[in-house]
Amino acid sequence: MSIRILHLEDNIADAELIRIELEREYNEYEIKHVSNRNDYVEALQNEQFNIILSEYNIPDIMGLESLELANTYGSKVPFIYVSGAIGEEGAAEMRKLGATDYVLKSKLEKLHISIFRSVQAYRYHEFVEEKEQQIKDQQLEYRYLIERMNEGFIKVNTDNKIAIVNPAVCSLFEAKPADLIGKDINYLLDIPNDKSEFQLIDISSSLEYDKVLTRSNNDRFWAHIRISKQLNELGDCTGFAIIINDITDQKLSEVWEDIISKIARKLSTSESSINTFFQKLHLELQKHIPFDNYFAILKENVGQIRLVYHKADREESQTPQYRRNALGLSEHILQTKEAVWLKGEEIGKFENENGISVQGERHKCLMCVPIVAEDKCVGVMGCLDSNSKDTFDEFHFKVLMYVGSHIGIFIRKLESEINRNSILQLSEDLICTLNKSGELIYANPAFQNILGYDESELLYQPLVNIFVRDEIASHKNLHETLKSGNGTQKIDSSIVTKDGDIRSISWTIMGVEKCQSFYCIGRDFTEKQAIQKRIEESEKRYRGLFQRMNEGLMSCDPNGVILNVNPSLCKMLGYTNDELVGKIGYEFLHEPDTADRLKQKFKYRKAGKPALYETIFLHKNGSKVWTNISANPDYDDDGNFSGVMLIVLNITDYKQAEKAAYEIKEAFTKELESKVTERTMELEDARKELALSLEKEKELGRLKSRFVSTASHQFRTPLSVIQSNLGLLSMHMDTSECFHLDKELQPKFNKISERIKSQITRMTDLMNDVLILGKINEGNITLRLIRQPLVPICQEVLDNHSHVNQKKSNPVRVTGEPTEILFDEQLFSHALSNLVSNAFKYSNNGALPTVSVHFEDDSVEIKVSDKGIGIPERELQHLFEPFYRASNVNEYSGTGLGTAIAKEYIELIGGSISVKSELGKGTEFIINLNTQNHGENTDS
Repeated sequence: MSIRILHLEDNIADAELIRIELEREYNEYEIKHVSNRNDYVEALQNEQFNIILSEYNIPDIMGLESLELANTYGSKVPFIYVSGAIGEEGAAEMRKLGATDYVLKSKLEKLHISIFRSVQAYRYHEFVEEKEQQIKDQQLEYRYLIERMNEGFIKVNTDNKIAIVNPAVCSLFEAKPADLIGKDINYLLDIPNDKSEFQLIDISSSLEYDKVLTRSNNDRFWAHIRISKQLNELGDCTGFAIIINDITDQKLSEVWEDIISKIARKLSTSESSINTFFQKLHLELQKHIPFDNYFAILKENVGQIRLVYHKADREESQTPQYRRNALGLSEHILQTKEAVWLKGEEIGKFENENGISVQGERHKCLMCVPIVAEDKCVGVMGCLDSNSKDTFDEFHFKVLMYVGSHIGIFIRKLESEINRNSILQLSEDLICTLNKSGELIYANPAFQNILGYDESELLYQPLVNIFVRDEIASHKNLHETLKSGNGTQKIDSSIVTKDGDIRSISWTIMGVEKCQSFYCIGRDFTEKQAIQKRIEESEKRYRGLFQRMNEGLMSCDPNGVILNVNPSLCKMLGYTNDELVGKIGYEFLHEPDTADRLKQKFKYRKAGKPALYETIFLHKNGSKVWTNISANPDYDDDGNFSGVMLIVLNITDYKQAEKAAYEIKEAFTKELESKVTERTMELEDARKELALSLEKEKELGRLKSRFVSTASHQFRTPLSVIQSNLGLLSMHMDTSECFHLDKELQPKFNKISERIKSQITRMTDLMNDVLILGKINEGNITLRLIRQPLVPICQEVLDNHSHVNQKKSNPVRVTGEPTEILFDEQLFSHALSNLVSNAFKYSNNGALPTVSVHFEDDSVEIKVSDKGIGIPERELQHLFEPFYRASNVNEYSGTGLGTAIAKEYIELIGGSISVKSELGKGTEFIINLNTQNHGENTDS
């Protein structure tokens, strides 16, 4: 044993004796001898020793001071006093201060024993302290790990009382540590005390199992429990360590897998439907969730939902009223995308807060969850119960939510499968499935539609049975495809229909190695084959036409390289076909300047622009050939630019003739210029004469207007005299006996009198209209524009004419929002009155004319309609000309000025007028006025 010794001794001889004694007992040791206070303190501060030997009395260190110094400087190694004489009192004091032992110098043979015992005791003490510290560290680490474990940890004493719980356990059971520590573990783990299940004390070493546990709020969850018995060194049980994992999600997944696998086994693809799916789901959910009512709703188009399944045990839940309640709740779930679990009074409160209208009795508890597919809410399903508000717990809610969050994808796949089957049924291609022997195990309706075979006639029959027997190649190709087993192959075959016709079918066959079957799609290309044959024949005719055309033809690739030329072009330019094909046309056949220009034109063809232009080709003999070119871009089947097609027409003779004509033209032009100069002078004279004539014409117009006005006034005077005298005559005839006519003459007189009055009225109206036209032509009409309502004026005009014609007045029909507009009331009333008067005049079938007014944002439309005799279509264009009357109104009185004046008046107030008419059915005049005229009331 190698040890280091610090020896404090002021007597050199004693120090040497002690060294000799140590050498006799120890083979390996190192001793440091110090004799004074300073050296002793320095050694304690700077070096490490296994043991300290000290004289009791030294001149500068008296008694126990050396031990006190060792303690002061932190030395914990064994301390032995080696001195000449130490009394009992001194020895006791030494041990009290921590000295390990003391040895008298007279008994140095005991020194090595004391050193050995002290060192061993010290090392054992160090070992024990180290182990205790390790245990403390391990306990802290153990506690740290337990506190941070995701799993719940419980330490249970042998009396089944809970001693330690970590935060995860508190979270699992939603309880505080104080609520759990000291409680019986059998209560927490729901272990019956009647020993119907295991007891902790019966566990040999460990136990694992799954069980549904209950939280402090009575919610349930699935837990995986691991119990380990803890034993001491003697094998006695000191307690139990229990680890609890929440495996609800795992169990939910297992429940979902179990549900969906059973549904999948029960569903047949040919009979699959959304309703059938939810029916099967309903039966499986009942195994895990107690309820008496279940419904499912899916979102259809935007804003539309549909109740796809509903099953209720109670009759009152099978009513349309209940279904409306379910739809109302589902609309809220679809909007919020949040599941709800409600019971008792919570249901009514929830419905009131969210504006959900409910009729009839409410259920006592309900769960309603969104159906999700690809993060989108596609529907809602719900479970309800009318018996108790505590029917559902958290596990039931989680089961329903888990199914809702996963079922959407399955529904989408099912819808896709249903759609796929529908597509197969509707496809015009032959779609079938073959087994490895080449027998049909599925055939879509196209086999019957195209070939006439029913599916029952083909199932489990070789496909080659309907191939044309003489086509050995197609039989062989199908056999090799089936033999290869996988991959995709294409074969063509001729098929015999049930009626005996032959159809050409192109097959695509894909082998599915896993299923040992083949998917086949056959496309009927009989018509396509016939079309291809016609195309080939057409191409043959086209090529013959290409060769025989008198015009030159040339085709070039996208780079301008000549691909084809016809014989006419070769003859035109003097080259053979081989001399032209492969050359760049615009470089080989043209002068450099022309070539550059044609190269630019070729770029335009690449941009898809056709062109017609003239250019000069170089003949092989060097002469110039004038041509007219029609250049068109050409495209391949994919629509990509593939080159240019040129039609070349030789116009050399025409150009030569054009040159000769130009020379003649130049000579003629010079002669013509001289004649034009002469003619210009003559025209100037004629212009002056024409201006003089025009001035005379204007003067005649003014004279005519004055004449019309004067004549109208002059006509009015005698007409007024005639009318007044006729009135006097009639009055005397009624009052005077001397003017009394007999009974035969009186009626004749009255008839003639009325005829004269009628003609006077007619002549007066004619004169008035003529005067109005005269004013319009002279520009003497004064406008009085006032912003005012339009409808009352229209109604007044209609009422006046209804009264005159002794007819019932109809109200004006108004649509839109009436507004005041700026117009001249007198001119508008006169124009409208003319139109309404005509409508009454030409409506001889008893139907009343109508006036309608339609207001828009910036305009108003007035329509005057009748069901009268109508106007011939060819005469409508002349209707607004003065004095023009239609050919079918000869028996009606009139001047032909009413519509002309109406048109002029409407245009004066800024409007427009048009007419629609159908002979024998009636006429409609349409007036359009602008409602956005701005400005104050004006007279102009």
